[in-house]
Parts: sequence; structure tokens; C-alpha cells
Amino acid sequence: MTEDAGSTLGRLHRSLRLLYTGRSRKATWFRYCLIAFDAATIIYFILTAALQPTGSILAINTVFGLLILTDFAARLWIAEDRAKMFWQIYTIADLVVVTSLLLLPFFTHEAAFLRILRGLRLIHSYHLIRDLRHDSKFFRKHEDAVLAAVNLFVFVFVTTSVVFVLNFDKTAGY
Repeated sequence: MTEDAGSTLGRLHRSLRLLYTGRSRKATWFRYCLIAFDAATIIYFILTAALQPTGSILAINTVFGLLILTDFAARLWIAEDRAKMFWQIYTIADLVVVTSLLLLPFFTHEAAFLRILRGLRLIHSYHLIRDLRHDSKFFRKHEDAVLAAVNLFVFVFVTTSVVFVLNFDKTAGY
């Protein structure tokens, strides 16, 4: 970070870093809100996967795409090692999701299944796992099972979405 700590950008950088990685109640609450947003986007993606894109759906997709892009840009800006961050599976998944939301509607609707990759972020943040270990006795006791269930959830929905896209006969109606 080359900005002076007293500058506006320096203060913003520090605030974002504390929100994304800090241990305060405010930071923990912020990360739980991010997970709630991730869950809401996944539910939305599942519910709209089989629908034809309308103006409203495209508008909502654009809003979600911009919000996810903003989150991604903030995480990239505060990252200690940006190159390492770019090669993490969750980062690549976010880039695919943002691309499918913002660019692919102009080319094809059939790549919508890629949006479920957002689910990879649901539980794989180190800081979120730390928060859950601290705040939830259930999570501490069943961490492996919870992580396995999230991974299974993502796998099932990605696979189902791929099958739907590749095998759904639009002309027959099924």
C-alpha cells in the first residue's frame, strides 16, 4: 500500500482491511452479511436458472454482478499477495461469475449455470471459518461435515445445471 496512512485512500484501505480481516464485532458482522449476500445470490441463481432472461432479470443480474465485482475489487485491493489471490479457485470462480453476469447475457444465456460457482465462496473464507469457530459451538463440533455439505451442494448444483443446459430441449418444452 503506497498511499499515505492519513490520506483518504489510505484510510479507506485500512478500513476495508479491518472489515475483511479484522476480529472486531463490526468486522465479524460484515463478513456474516457477505455470506448472507452470497447465499441470497445463490438462491436467486437457482430460482432463475431455467427462466428466459427478461429485462428485470438482466437488471438484477447486472446489480448482482456489480456488487460482486465491487467485493472482488475490494478484496484484491487489500490482498497482501495479489498474484497469489488471482490463482485461488474462489477468485477464479468470482471472475467467471462476474463475467457470466455482466458480459455473457450479450452472447448466450446457456452459461448461466456458471453462476452457481459463487457457492464456492460460501464457506471457504479463512476469516469466516475463524468467526464460525469462535461464534458457533455447532460449527466447531461439525466443521468437517459443514464444509463437506457446502462442497456437495455446489457440486450437485453445478452438475445439475450443466446437465440442464446440455440436455434441455427448448423446442419440446422439457
